[in-house]
Parts: sequence; structure tokens; C-alpha cells
Amino acid sequence: MINLEGILNEQYLRLYDPNHWERINQQYQASVYIPGYTIIGSVDGPAKPGDALCLAGDQSVWAIPFIPMTARHATPFAYSFQSLRDATEAHLIVADQTHVHFGKELHFVQPLALGGSPTDPQNRQLVTPEIHAEACCFWNKFYFEKLKEQTANANKADENR
Repeated sequence: MINLEGILNEQYLRLYDPNHWERINQQYQASVYIPGYTIIGSVDGPAKPGDALCLAGDQSVWAIPFIPMTARHATPFAYSFQSLRDATEAHLIVADQTHVHFGKELHFVQPLALGGSPTDPQNRQLVTPEIHAEACCFWNKFYFEKLKEQTANANKADENR
């Protein structure tokens, strides 16, 4: 798989090989969590710590946290896939195997949505894409089950009033 990786505007950017988008989206269960979006890469930087880069149906690019993976938390990243490609061609400082992020995804041991720190070095791990996808699926399932449980409990409390 040939990815394009490197530093773009103080962020580490990974654009996945389009030939592998379908497999990657299956691994992350994107159709379950973010229907209508296709995961095309990832970004890690001060503004977007460990987010998925997702292509919308209108070709705009959005940053969506891997956990919780929901369009409700989507923020604009690029006007279009082409504008993102143009920016990478013009400004990307390409990384190679010597870069610490190369070929890895950022995983938060304690997900940010569950109180983890984005800056604590003990909470930041670089893992293989396969391990990252497994961990994200585990934590997304956990997060959404807890959310469903909390909603059910709140509804029960309302009924008892």
C-alpha cells in the first residue's frame, strides 16, 4: 500500500492509497458510524489530534475523531479532495521510514472523548493501522453502548417524575 505521509501546516498527514479505501473503511466500520463518508487518511496536530480525514459525497474533506466516530463531530478540513491534493503537492514535507509517525496511527490509550489527555505522552501511542482500527472499533462500540445506556437511564428517570 502506498500512502502519502508527511508534515502539512504543523500537522502529520497520512493520505491512504485510494486502492485500499474500501478495505480501510471496512476495518473501521465507517458505514456503521459515519455513513456517507469515506475515510481517506488521518491527521495529527495541535488542532486535530488523531482525527480521521473523511471524504463526503460532495468531495469536501472533513476531520472526524476516530472516537467517537460520528458526523456530529465533523469539522471542515479542505474544500475538496482536489484542493487537499494540491496543498500536499505544494506544501507537504514528505516523511520516510525515519520519521516516528511513518506507517503508524496515533492511538490514545484513554480516548479523548472518555477523558484522556491529548498531550500526555503516556496517553499517546503510535500503533500499526490494523491495531488502530481494532482499538477504534472497540472504543466506538463501548462509547455508543454507554451513550445508549445513559439515554435509557435518563428516559427512565423522566418517566418516574
